[in-house]
Amino acid sequence: MARFTFLTVSALFLVLSTCQGCPWPAVNGAGAVLGDTSVEVFSSDGKVQLHFFGKAAAFGPCPVEESAAVSHDIRLAHTLSGGGGDLEACSTLVSAKEANLIVNRGTCNFVNKTIFAAKAGAVGLLVGNNGKDPEEKFLMSCPSELADTCLNISILAVMLSPNDTTSLIGTIRAAAPGVNFTSRLFARPRPLLDPSSAVLWAIALCTVIVASFVSSAKERRQQKARQGGDRTMDSVSDIPVQDVGMLHAVGFIFAASGALVLLFFFIRSVIFFMIIIYCIASVSAFTGITK
Repeated sequence: MARFTFLTVSALFLVLSTCQGCPWPAVNGAGAVLGDTSVEVFSSDGKVQLHFFGKAAAFGPCPVEESAAVSHDIRLAHTLSGGGGDLEACSTLVSAKEANLIVNRGTCNFVNKTIFAAKAGAVGLLVGNNGKDPEEKFLMSCPSELADTCLNISILAVMLSPNDTTSLIGTIRAAAPGVNFTSRLFARPRPLLDPSSAVLWAIALCTVIVASFVSSAKERRQQKARQGGDRTMDSVSDIPVQDVGMLHAVGFIFAASGALVLLFFFIRSVIFFMIIIYCIASVSAFTGITK
């Protein structure tokens, strides 16, 4: 049973650590959302090569893998005459066929910007955040009233931080006449396993081992007493005992795996509830061990 538990826990963490979904959860690092989409920009004269990390929207397609990424022109969005300010993308845009468009956050919602970009023929949209935090980027969500519309969005929308936006727009505007820019958008490479996966695996394994050792303390005492000829501990206890077989163990693994997958996608919605439950469970477990 111990060998089965070891292999099951190891396999479970291997599977969960290699799972990648779309859209990815907005994982925070150093106070900012970590980018999940690579943005590469090159100039036609070979003098400019920029690389940023953006955050893909919760609507629209997923970023493709790097091997499947295709280069497209990258342009600043321009509205038709009388249609509002440039870089807003809140009205009909000048044709941008087969290009990645750059727009600024504000005036209208992200979904409308993406729709206008798609109607102009764009294949991707880079939304520049103009907030106060120079490194801020966040998950662009779909308003509930536009849920059906979001299901039909066909182009990738990615948010860039204010610093990256300023650098990108400034570089394009400062380029010499005749210099064009191309770009590639693709999923940020992520290792199958990283140090955090190993730490989580070790914690889970140690938890299983310690829990098994502590929970079997009574049985060990009984076995030791029998070996010494003491049969007083063989009396039937009035505490009900549940026999756990292989079927129960496998059922628990499946149930726990399902719970972990749900947490992977909805952890932001239940994080405070989970913290409270974890604190209560920890106190209860500690009290039970120290009795």
